[in-house]
Amino acid sequence: MENKPSKEVEIDISKLFEVMKRRKYVFSVILAGILLSAIIFIIITPKTYKAVSKILVMESQASNMPFSYYIGQENPINNEIQVITSLDFSKKVASKLMERNDLNIYVDFNDISDFPSFINQSFVVEPIENSDVIKITAFSTNPMFAKILANKIAETAVDYSTEFAKSELTRMKDFLNQQIPIAESQLKKSEEKLRAFKVKNNILSLSDEMKSVSSTISDLDVQKYAAEIKYKEITAKLKYLAEELKKQKNEFAENLIQSSNPYISGLLGKLREMESSLSVMELQGDTGVSEKMALKLSIDSLKYAIKSEVGKMTSGIALSTPSTFNSQIADNITESQMEKSAIEGKVDAIKTLEEKYFSKMLGLPKKEIELAKIQREYEIAENICQMLYKKYEDIQIEEAGKLGNVRIVEQSHKPKFPIKPKKKLTLALALVIGIGLGFSGVIVLEFFDTTIKTEDDIRDFTELSVIGSIPMIRKMGRKKVRRGDEILSISERLITKAKPRSTVSESFRTLRTALEFSHRDKGIKSVVITSSIPWEGKSTISANLGITAAKTGMKTIILDGDLRKPVISKIFGLQKHTYGLTEIFKNRTSIEDSIKTTDIENLCVLPAGPMVPNPSEFLNTENIQRVLKYLEKHFDSIIIDTPPLLPVSDAVVLGSVADGILITVRAAYTKRDALQKSIGRLSSIYEKIIGVVINAIPIGAGGYYSHYYHYYGYYGYYGKEEKNE
Repeated sequence: MENKPSKEVEIDISKLFEVMKRRKYVFSVILAGILLSAIIFIIITPKTYKAVSKILVMESQASNMPFSYYIGQENPINNEIQVITSLDFSKKVASKLMERNDLNIYVDFNDISDFPSFINQSFVVEPIENSDVIKITAFSTNPMFAKILANKIAETAVDYSTEFAKSELTRMKDFLNQQIPIAESQLKKSEEKLRAFKVKNNILSLSDEMKSVSSTISDLDVQKYAAEIKYKEITAKLKYLAEELKKQKNEFAENLIQSSNPYISGLLGKLREMESSLSVMELQGDTGVSEKMALKLSIDSLKYAIKSEVGKMTSGIALSTPSTFNSQIADNITESQMEKSAIEGKVDAIKTLEEKYFSKMLGLPKKEIELAKIQREYEIAENICQMLYKKYEDIQIEEAGKLGNVRIVEQSHKPKFPIKPKKKLTLALALVIGIGLGFSGVIVLEFFDTTIKTEDDIRDFTELSVIGSIPMIRKMGRKKVRRGDEILSISERLITKAKPRSTVSESFRTLRTALEFSHRDKGIKSVVITSSIPWEGKSTISANLGITAAKTGMKTIILDGDLRKPVISKIFGLQKHTYGLTEIFKNRTSIEDSIKTTDIENLCVLPAGPMVPNPSEFLNTENIQRVLKYLEKHFDSIIIDTPPLLPVSDAVVLGSVADGILITVRAAYTKRDALQKSIGRLSSIYEKIIGVVINAIPIGAGGYYSHYYHYYGYYGYYGKEEKNE
């Protein structure tokens, strides 16, 4: 006979449900393991708290001072975020935090090697959409420290902004602090020199003409000095702006600062000349309003031309590097360059007028000219000192009222609940993952599990029919029965005797009926019950099937054909009897004397007899036929228990002389290939195979056939015995 080739089993919903029921313990263990891991993760993971503070970033206040410029005003929000997230800013925050005496209560410094870096990694900053507000979120395993950190970052941002806003005024104060002592020293020297000259030459005052000329020259000198101071400020400002622009575009910054573009350089030179002419008109005051107005319009037109030319240069660069180029810095540099040219023009005009007035003094007495010169130096020094004093006072007033462009709009509060670990989310994910892995584990195990578990498996992998299915016989006693034990208690083995109204007993009656009607035309009197491998329950089925047949009134005998490992005699308590098949084959006893009765009416047993070293020599067709011929004359039903098919060939010999063969398969134990090989062993007598009986089927919760066997109790004829099952 050719074995039926294996085919893929179509898994429908019902089969999938059955698989999940069979593997419910595997699924439960995996799911419980994942959930337990999630719970352990939640327990051992340090709790993380978050605190939120908010700051408002406004446009920077304009300053009246020459250095009034703030970098990157096009996007103050992003600039502020870059500042706050920098390591230098974290160092300032760390320094302010270290001033607290209670900080060690909230922070374990033993685990922190670099506190500023720790601070830098403990918060995130993000803008709030459609607003000028920045949200600062601090994280910590200590809720109080999270609050302290969020507030301290906001406070430091305000302080940092204020310091930055005052930085230009501070630089101007430093510049004036350098100039004031020089001016004071010059004033003192000029005063001493004027006093000494008057005493030596006995001259107390100048003539009216000399006073007028000298006063005019003094005023011009003061204006020239103020212009020179302004020129120095503009030069310093240009240097500062150039450094910022060079960080983005070195080549362009150098060209813009040095005015290396010939056209722009020419325009700036022309602007200097026009500003000089305007200054002369304003200083002399002898020019009509229309002329000055026309000159101012020409100057404005020239400035517009310069801005347009610079705009052409910056637009190309801005398009190539839009994220890094700051056009406002370039515009400020252009404005400063034009202001610088205007100052240079004014200085040129003052020098021109001074030369004119100096020429008027040449016709006056020499000593008077000398006195006028010394007195002019004194007046200039005095005016310069007063000017510097006033400027210093103005800067102090502006610095006192100067505020940064950052305000705190929301202080953080101590968080009540941790954000990590997220218990509900973690458990939900663990549940989903556990179900997925449990399902996958069941499918994988089912895929690699080649044991036969259901009737469908028999039909899918063989051509045999299933004529019976026996539920698992539950152990009645509390004593644990090891798998290696050869004999169970009689009450457990002989279930049809101990509990005749049980579900299992009914399954044996069903099997007996199926055997009776399977080959009714031929008539089956002797049946060989075998299996593929040991521990599939063939002896249990043989014993209980014999009891069931005997209780119907049939004269039944169980032949223990397993000469290697006999079990039947021990099950029925006949192990003390020494006669049996081996003695019959040796002609030491008769068949009649070897047959033993049991305490069950109509049931006899023919033991295997004493074990022999070479059973195969005794077990041959001639000997078996002789025994069966006798038994068929005296008994209505003959049940032959044999060894498994794969280890030895005894079952084939016995099956060749019997009327039929019944193969036992143990659910979830017998492998498909073992069953197929066993059927192959019987290929020469394949027509005698009656079918397959599936043994030890779980029928408890989730069992394979629980939905069949629970109906046995429905009709009530099993009574209370069913509860003991």
